[in-house]
Amino acid sequence: MKDEYWGTFSIYDHRDPVFRKALILFDRVVIPVPDRPIYDITQQELDELSTAVDYLVENQAAVRYPWSSVLFQDWQKNLTREALSIMPRDQLFDSRLLLQQQAVSRKPPDVDEVIAVPVYGAREGYDAAVTAIARNPQQLLTLELAQYLTVPTADVPLAELVKLRSQPAFQSAFNAMRRWQTEILPEALSEKTANKVHTAAKDFERMINRYEQAMSEARFSKQKACVVSLLSLGGALALAFAGGPALTVLGTAVPALYALKEADKPGWRSIQDKDFAPAGVICEANTVFERYQRPI
Repeated sequence: MKDEYWGTFSIYDHRDPVFRKALILFDRVVIPVPDRPIYDITQQELDELSTAVDYLVENQAAVRYPWSSVLFQDWQKNLTREALSIMPRDQLFDSRLLLQQQAVSRKPPDVDEVIAVPVYGAREGYDAAVTAIARNPQQLLTLELAQYLTVPTADVPLAELVKLRSQPAFQSAFNAMRRWQTEILPEALSEKTANKVHTAAKDFERMINRYEQAMSEARFSKQKACVVSLLSLGGALALAFAGGPALTVLGTAVPALYALKEADKPGWRSIQDKDFAPAGVICEANTVFERYQRPI
């Protein structure tokens, strides 16, 4: 048994380059496939999407989610959803959040736990989702982990990405980076000691180098991108950051390959029983990384 990290999308995200980038950033991606043409999505586009999803599911890279507008509207009305007020122009894009909640129901028998995270192709999409939270939002402290990574370009065939995912060196590097983010980083932050944070930073730099080496061996076109992982802090971590010293320690320890930033954002998930919970992932243009290199 194992845990898996899944990325969730809107019904339009298959048109965006982030779709292919996510295939090497997550164990699986959850792809909504409408049951009929909707708005400007044609039957031909649905047929092509369905074929691609079938291929990815066969290779354990994706999860198909049969999209129903009726079910989505029902979900919007339930009690869990009352804390969110979605603006009409964002309804279909907000399907990422529905899939985040529904992902666990698609968990394969050999997977112990699924950590589902909404994926955005740009900062604007994430900000729009956060702005939509209107009634009784739970204010949480968000930690932004910005990684400057090599990712595939939009024209890389799915078969090449599936091939890369099967390589032992890439799998090892991917699993090491994920473990750092979900286990090592929270542990280092909770202890609030400079030595622990410095050690964690050095470990992460080695993991990034392993990832980059595995990517360099892939024979397809690549580009650099800023991949921002957003973590909502809770419990001891929120208290530690509220006082400031934990962030100060981080600021002296982080290597040039990544950056950390804190920001107050409303959260739509309760994390009372956890140190942190994933709030989203944003794949931004590589030039965006420059703003994380400035002093916090």
